[in-house]
Amino acid sequence: TGEEADADMTAMAIQALAPYYDSDKAVKDAVDKALSCLSAIQNNDGSFSSKDINGVYVTNAESCAQVITALTALKIDPAKDARFIKNGHTVIEALQANDDEDDKDQSQNSSRPGYPGEEGDPTAVSGNGRENFR
Repeated sequence: TGEEADADMTAMAIQALAPYYDSDKAVKDAVDKALSCLSAIQNNDGSFSSKDINGVYVTNAESCAQVITALTALKIDPAKDARFIKNGHTVIEALQANDDEDDKDQSQNSSRPGYPGEEGDPTAVSGNGRENFR
């Protein structure tokens, strides 16, 4: 609706703008604002949430993976950037914890067994090696 920030949509917008981040001031300003927004909506355990079909915010692996992909597209290390560490927890830890939980109980993604596991490796999600982080 444009009234509430959504981790998935914000992260996907960052991914789309990432190639222009260093060459276009307007893009840089917009992406920096989006990064601040993502940091602000990150949960205290390092995870991210999105609304389910009933409009309830639910922590999920897909939102975490979208954010990791966005950060790594900008060569930001999600394990080290202070903006994305909450109470000592990173989004990578949250994704791994969510993935472990989904391996135990596939009820949320029963139509796609193992789906969160496909997004479980942040470097595989983004295609960036850790040596490429800022």
